[in-house]
Amino acid sequence: MTKQLIYKQIWETFSNIEFDPNDVSFNEAKNRQTGEVTKLFYLKWSVALRILAEHYPDYEIEFERFDRGGKVYDVMYYPNECCSVHCTITINGVSRNMWLAVTNYKHDAVTNPDARDISDSKMRCMVKCLSLFGLGKQMYEGSYKEPEITTREITNENQASQ
Repeated sequence: MTKQLIYKQIWETFSNIEFDPNDVSFNEAKNRQTGEVTKLFYLKWSVALRILAEHYPDYEIEFERFDRGGKVYDVMYYPNECCSVHCTITINGVSRNMWLAVTNYKHDAVTNPDARDISDSKMRCMVKCLSLFGLGKQMYEGSYKEPEITTREITNENQASQ
């Protein structure tokens, strides 16, 4: 089977997955030009990794490392001390790579990030890289719709917690 056919099969598998609301988290972000606040939805990295392993257990994930002044780092530094992480995922011989700036919760680039900033960005970059295979693409396209909670569901949740 050619790599194009393998990629097409992976894309069709991943892009047709429907997510449970518990698989998704969100953050509100303000558009820098318009000031409009919108909800940004994210597939949780643990869910993405579970789905990947369930469908394609023979996968590889690699995070690029960068030399800077004779030391090796998990990030590529820029002159202003901001940085990015880079990930490559290989599924059945087909590879895709992606990069992501290390940012804070407001999506602003972080200067001199700490280990937690880098770790969080690496996992977000992994999920972003998986979207190149079709997994969670609806969140990046903005077509994911938050499920509406009905009055009955709210009542059932309240009763269950009592």
